Amino acid sequence: MKPILTLLILTLTLNATEYMGKIEPYEHYTISAQSSGRVTFIAKAREYSMIEKSLVVLRLDTQEEGIALSNLQHSIKLQKEVVGIKEKNYKNKLGIAQLSDYTKNQEKLLYLDAKQLLENLYRDRAMQKLAIQNKTFTISHLYLDGFHVALGEYVTVGTKLYELYDLSRLKLEIFLPKKELDGIWQKRIYLDGKMSDFRIEKIAKVNDTQHISMYRVILVQKNHTSGNYLGKVVKIAFK
Repeated sequence: MKPILTLLILTLTLNATEYMGKIEPYEHYTISAQSSGRVTFIAKAREYSMIEKSLVVLRLDTQEEGIALSNLQHSIKLQKEVVGIKEKNYKNKLGIAQLSDYTKNQEKLLYLDAKQLLENLYRDRAMQKLAIQNKTFTISHLYLDGFHVALGEYVTVGTKLYELYDLSRLKLEIFLPKKELDGIWQKRIYLDGKMSDFRIEKIAKVNDTQHISMYRVILVQKNHTSGNYLGKVVKIAFK
């Protein structure tokens, strides 16, 4: 699954060394359907809660895939018998001196074609199993935000299903002028005048396209009880 950042960035310069930023979750994910199907299960009761242990939060109908898988299983069984027969015929004709090399090679090609078809069926079966697996959505150690679909609703490829947040860390994004970046890695980060556990994760190498002459700076810290709350606007200083 790909992450979509929807962080609302609020950065205002207060003075030469003080800025404002909004504390946000470390990551935000929008989960979309990879295949079509009807929603057969949805963990509505767990909406807007932290999911610690592995939990199935949504399932799509797999009836069509189940039928296709059953048909493939039957085809594989028959094709394995065909391969056995072709192999036996080929080996038998190899031992007949009166037969030409052409005839023997033709028998070999029939045997190899049968084997290739069997391999293709095995591959199709694996893909069908994966398609069934991809219709069950399981999460752990993430915050489950709102669902975009309802039980019984039919969804197509690309339909948004639900939102997730990674709350294991907190994140601040600010924009600083180049002169403020000198020696910044060695400085401690203060929020509202108090030393914090936030640290610099990365600094953009080029200036921002929207905030001219400013560079994006990403600050992170583990999400523990420290007086910092999601959505809180704080004053940021480097000392």
